[in-house]
Amino acid sequence: MPYKKILGANVHYRNESSRMSKGTWIFWYVIFGGLTIASLWLGVSSYFKEQAFLSRAELDTGTITTYEWHFYGGTGEYCPRIEFTSKAGEPVAVQGTDCPKRPDDSKIGQTVQVYYDPEHPEKYQEKSSLSGHLGLTAGLIAAAFFSLFWIIPLLVAVFRRLTSTTGASQ
Repeated sequence: MPYKKILGANVHYRNESSRMSKGTWIFWYVIFGGLTIASLWLGVSSYFKEQAFLSRAELDTGTITTYEWHFYGGTGEYCPRIEFTSKAGEPVAVQGTDCPKRPDDSKIGQTVQVYYDPEHPEKYQEKSSLSGHLGLTAGLIAAAFFSLFWIIPLLVAVFRRLTSTTGASQ
């Protein structure tokens, strides 16, 4: 590949013969465009599922009573055990989501708010600032990431085309 001297340094650049073909560009646009659309679809569908869960869920306050060891394929972590009483008066114990490598004894006795399905109290979600929006947020972040792989090359191509036509007409 050819080199060009820029500011005293040899810079490696592509010439016209080393550029990707239109078919290759179309292939990558379809792949990353599809990933962008799939991320948006999954985020939006997750949002509606979360909203449906929250519409029927009860909000209760649970207490972290202990940390339990959970082993996951080679590594382990301590997850808090959250206990609360359902509206029906049944005691419920669920596993918290903030699972450190070592138990944090200072959190034992603290309260956390939990959304749970009254018919199936084992289906729960800890209340957070993203409650009801976590899937949508993740989908939007993934869609923004994947869109960079087709928007930036598209803008570069449009910019090159505009500058080459205006430069040629002068």
